[in-house]
Amino acid sequence: MGRRGSIPTGEGFMPGTSVDELARLARDEKDAKACRKYMAAYHRKKGLSFKEIGALVFATHIAVRYWLMAMHKGGGPSAALPRKSPGRPQKIPLGIRRKLLVDIRRGPRASGSKASVWTYRELHRHLREKYGLDVAYSTTAKTLNEMGAGLKAPRPAHPRAASP
Repeated sequence: MGRRGSIPTGEGFMPGTSVDELARLARDEKDAKACRKYMAAYHRKKGLSFKEIGALVFATHIAVRYWLMAMHKGGGPSAALPRKSPGRPQKIPLGIRRKLLVDIRRGPRASGSKASVWTYRELHRHLREKYGLDVAYSTTAKTLNEMGAGLKAPRPAHPRAASP
């Protein structure tokens, strides 16, 4: 295998995967980045160097080396597929959002509130008391708007405002 950490060429590269399988994966792949990575693996299996592969797939030889190392040592061809980063978790989890929508549809009185209509302030208090979520008022308002449960009450109009 040569140097420590080097990636073999030919049959030594990804032994469980054939050249034909890599060609089929590249041909059938819809994602352009994953297709380039499959093509890089195909060419490495054929015996090309990192620089030669980089020129063919329009990438640097360093990027090609990282791709191929991930495929060879990691998960095989599936390492070429893009992974969605999970990101930051929601402050109001999906399960509580669903329950909150049910509470909103039932109205504030059915949920134990003295208010006759939901306001952001009332829903903020409801989240804290019923679900134990202490989130910022702005987070409550933003989340409710994202859920399509924004306020529907008419707003006061200035006396000099043009009538509709």
